[in-house]
Amino acid sequence: MKTLLMTLAALALMTATASATTPTLLYQGETSQGLPLVLRVTANGKGLTVVEFEWKAICANGQTHEAPIELGPAQVHSDSFSISGKLNTGGHVSISGHFISGGWRGQLARSGPSDFGSSPCDVSGVTWRALRNGGPVRIAPGQCLTGPCKVRRSRTA
Repeated sequence: MKTLLMTLAALALMTATASATTPTLLYQGETSQGLPLVLRVTANGKGLTVVEFEWKAICANGQTHEAPIELGPAQVHSDSFSISGKLNTGGHVSISGHFISGGWRGQLARSGPSDFGSSPCDVSGVTWRALRNGGPVRIAPGQCLTGPCKVRRSRTA
């Protein structure tokens, strides 16, 4: 009986927690650089809660750098979204996407200083695609289902 009550209490807590959060759909994919990208879109399709992606660039100092960026939220209008802003490094980032044929496609760019020093790291014209619960992406199973998506554990640059 005690086990049954504990199970019912746990189920009630899980139900209350689930109803207090906005349901989201997970889209996973990769960029034209072969790097991972993750989107969480509200179930009604009107909002983007988070987008995470990795970028890679040959910086002005001649070194190649790669790092993740996390952005969001954003509104979705006419099956499209666009986010741009200043990074904590002083650099600038922009990403846009459009929902087509069961998935998302878009472009991203990143410019300016990074966590790798004051040398500018610029990359533009990177295309990406993401499919619902699929696509070639390097994410541990369940990692985005239990909390914030983390493409890789690293600093935002």
